[in-house]
Amino acid sequence: MAINLLEKTTEILGYAPLKKVDPNTEKIKVDSGTHDNQLLAQTVIPTVLAGLSQLSKSEEGIMNIVTGSQFGWASLIFGQYKEEVVGNIAGFVGRDYQSIEQKINEVANQAVKLIRENCSDVSDNYSKMKDFIKSQRDNILPFLPPEIHLGNVLNNSTIDDKTNKMQGPLSSLMHKIEAGFGGNETEEDAERKSNKT
Repeated sequence: MAINLLEKTTEILGYAPLKKVDPNTEKIKVDSGTHDNQLLAQTVIPTVLAGLSQLSKSEEGIMNIVTGSQFGWASLIFGQYKEEVVGNIAGFVGRDYQSIEQKINEVANQAVKLIRENCSDVSDNYSKMKDFIKSQRDNILPFLPPEIHLGNVLNNSTIDDKTNKMQGPLSSLMHKIEAGFGGNETEEDAERKSNKT
């Protein structure tokens, strides 16, 4: 049975369960007594997991998830957009840049460890890991604060799409249709398909 990567990462890092973004207001319903650290977790965890999902769309990205990052996960996951993503999070949660980058690396370390454990029988074929990460998308995006503008920054409008915040049978059907047409296929997969015909 596959784990819910967002829930498990949140639990292991010692945070309370994250709240979904309200699709009508596009805000997170936070309790008045919510601690600053919880808002930090609410922002960083889904951002990192959405970034890993984006990274996993290429064979090189999957290889990086398998082998790790010597320069820090924030740089690997967000690449040229790292400064903007970290800056957006820092501005939203009211923290400094360095502490946000450190938190991104901490969350990514834990998430990648869970991904590797869940896909421990991966050999030279990384499709199982790619499929596992892809399957987590609907568990991640309803929690991603729109204030981070992650889809806009990463040039993937489907990340910030309001429909990702919705739940229910119709929304699930829409997400499946979107997955078929929304660019979740890697360039390598598309090339393999065209070579078969």
